[in-house]
Amino acid sequence: MTEHLRVAALDVRYGRRHAVRSVSFALGAGVTGLLGPNGAGKSTLLRTVATARRPDAGSVTIGGIDATTSRHHRRVRRGIGYLPQQPGFYPGSTVAAFAEHIAILREIGGRAARRAEVDRVLTAVELGDRRTDRIRSLSGGMRQRLALACVMLGDPRLLILDEPTVGLDPEQRIKFRGIIAELGRTRAVLLSTHQTDDVASLCSRVIVLDQGTVRLDDTPRALAEVARGRVWESADRAPGVLASWTTGDGTHRNIGTPPPGATPATPTLDDGYLILMDSGSRPVTAAGAGR
Repeated sequence: MTEHLRVAALDVRYGRRHAVRSVSFALGAGVTGLLGPNGAGKSTLLRTVATARRPDAGSVTIGGIDATTSRHHRRVRRGIGYLPQQPGFYPGSTVAAFAEHIAILREIGGRAARRAEVDRVLTAVELGDRRTDRIRSLSGGMRQRLALACVMLGDPRLLILDEPTVGLDPEQRIKFRGIIAELGRTRAVLLSTHQTDDVASLCSRVIVLDQGTVRLDDTPRALAEVARGRVWESADRAPGVLASWTTGDGTHRNIGTPPPGATPATPTLDDGYLILMDSGSRPVTAAGAGR
């Protein structure tokens, strides 16, 4: 595996509070999902990996270069594409002009090379026919694809995407997933999300972060298996379980101790995530942990 990113014993603090605590992992090509509740430290971790924030301890190595040393930042950043939760735009700019402006900031070639690169990334995100449209006229999904196109400028080997599918309608989300899946064939993609269906659709690996620490680092299937033997279906709602809800066919799905007459159900990513978050602060030992 060609290693595009290595995070080792990373600590990030805000005053006395640990936002990220002793986090370690390495990434090669493929899409890795980063799951966790609000306040888990996901965005702080991504900003630190993207060199937008300096860690208090530990290291980040990107393409074999120490990214925690400021003298290397210019070189390292050429190999990173970072999409924050709320990317900024110039609404009055055209799609192509905005992308070319970002290409200038990323120090991509001369004018001809920049325009060729802009054409490449806009075509990749299916915005080639919107080059002359004003950004203010684009839908939310199109704006998000434009943001992704700008992240792709210069063909970085590491893409860091923070909640990229939030607010997208189902059609736009499916289109966006298709683009990310294609990118993950040859690049390392670290995808923060609240959507377990994003993880199921895209990711060969998932890292679950809670209170700044890694709770699980394994496959999506392994996360679902955390709930094996804890998910049940019954005719009636069960009291005293972790979660219980009515399914589309009128049965009740229960997570926790089985109610009388319940039958075991196949666990999902949502089930595994709920059990994991309820299991206390001890990291889960999983076959892929520490890869």
